[in-house]
Amino acid sequence: MEVEIPKLTRDDIEVRVKRVTQANGNVYATLVLYKNARIDMNILDKVFGTFGWMRRHEVLDGKLFCTVSVWSQTRQMWIHKQDVGISENDIQSQKTEASDSFKRACVNLGIGRELYTAPNIFFKLNSTEFFEKGQGGKITCKSTLKFSVGHIAYDDNGRISELIIIDKDNNIRFKYKKETKNAR
Repeated sequence: MEVEIPKLTRDDIEVRVKRVTQANGNVYATLVLYKNARIDMNILDKVFGTFGWMRRHEVLDGKLFCTVSVWSQTRQMWIHKQDVGISENDIQSQKTEASDSFKRACVNLGIGRELYTAPNIFFKLNSTEFFEKGQGGKITCKSTLKFSVGHIAYDDNGRISELIIIDKDNNIRFKYKKETKNAR
């Protein structure tokens, strides 16, 4: 292997509520793990040096693509990885697409790819953590509700093997430990 891309640490990973659902009189949150573009830039700087990588954005068929290029000392050439950005918000669509395409291209280099191995993060919310909006009764989390990664570990294959999600008061809200098969 030419270079080693480090796994994300608990401080590199952000946690977002993806969905709030209601079942049997209880309210549940589904969370997702993600990284932001600053983490990608920091890892690229650390692994390849400040001047050992570059990014380029271009519009192809009306979609914004980002190409991240890294210098290979071994091959004495630039290695390019590219991906497209997606924006669900028209207000900041160009900025969102640029950031999203950059983060996706960085995943193609291996930065944060381990997040795709995360378990389904799903747990019951306390009655003080959500409210119903409007006549449709749409349930949303309160804006003060924040979660973070309290602990993360990886197995030998780079997959998430342990994960603890905590709330802003450091209460454990979700705990995962990958079961290992016993040798016989």
